[in-house]
Amino acid sequence: MYGEFFGSKDYIFFFKQFLNARAEYTGLGNSNIGLSTSYGLNPLFFVVPPGYQLPFLSILAIMQFIFGPFASRMYIIVSIVLPFIGMYFLAKYWFKDLNRNNVILNLAGLTSSVIYGASGQMVSRVSAGHLKYSWGHGLFPLLLLASFQGFEEKNGKKRFFYILTSGLLIATLVWSMPQLLSLYVILLFFYFLLFMFPNVEKITKMITFTGIAVMIGAILSIHIWLPGIIYPEKLSYIETPYYSTSYVNITSKGVKFEEILANSSGSEKAFIGEKQYETLVQNKLKLPIFASFGLLFAFFILRNLKRKSLFLFFTAASGLIFAWGINYPFEKTYLFLFSKVFLFKPPSH
Repeated sequence: MYGEFFGSKDYIFFFKQFLNARAEYTGLGNSNIGLSTSYGLNPLFFVVPPGYQLPFLSILAIMQFIFGPFASRMYIIVSIVLPFIGMYFLAKYWFKDLNRNNVILNLAGLTSSVIYGASGQMVSRVSAGHLKYSWGHGLFPLLLLASFQGFEEKNGKKRFFYILTSGLLIATLVWSMPQLLSLYVILLFFYFLLFMFPNVEKITKMITFTGIAVMIGAILSIHIWLPGIIYPEKLSYIETPYYSTSYVNITSKGVKFEEILANSSGSEKAFIGEKQYETLVQNKLKLPIFASFGLLFAFFILRNLKRKSLFLFFTAASGLIFAWGINYPFEKTYLFLFSKVFLFKPPSH
């Protein structure tokens, strides 16, 4: 059903194979030995690099051990449900100052999870077979939750737990959706300005927490990035137009601001038709309008949510700017980030 899956459902066998640098189905990681792509990894036709696939295969192997022949179906189900779960818990934490009533907090979490998990972008990822991106979308809110709680936690043991959890989630994102790490850096910067600065003690705790978590994430994902340093080689698929600035120019020109604001996607248009899609976009535009009134109310009326409302505003604004691409007035900034800045530009080897 999805190109991410291997040609066989015996994931435990392939996991054991991929623990070896060179075996019948593996070849260390150079593209001239076996070309790996983001999906479509069928080992029946070519040898694939083992390192990058170990997290994916370990998850499938565990699911095969638990669910047997239903492992692939469970992987799909978890990929679809995980974004809902991740945003539910993050939203409950984020809105805890709004009301201590569990019913209201659960309602806020449920509403946020539905808006996030059932968005057009999530539908696009699932329909395109990019299930590991769905894992990234689901784990990213949990990374923010662990980080924010860790910044505030005073208990040493709990703080250590949040550090380990954040490091594990960072390592998983390196495999599933490393693009989100750039957003993680941006959101931490906003959090630093609004909640930490200029308190020196809070800043020190935040820097220490983030630094250790990133180091743990780097160590746990060493099998992915270290071979690229030891055996540097430009992968042929990176040279395709999909990763070049010319392609970015072409795709950005077709962007419509109202579609970005409504968080719609081409998959929705393909499913329901162009006319119905236009109606859907108009209806979905009501959500950001209601959210804007909510942010204004929280900023001017609810003093305990003033900083959190600013954080959400900066998050939404940065998302709109990046989704807007190279269109006016941020074209030079976007191209600079895309071609020069680590975590924004495509990998070179």
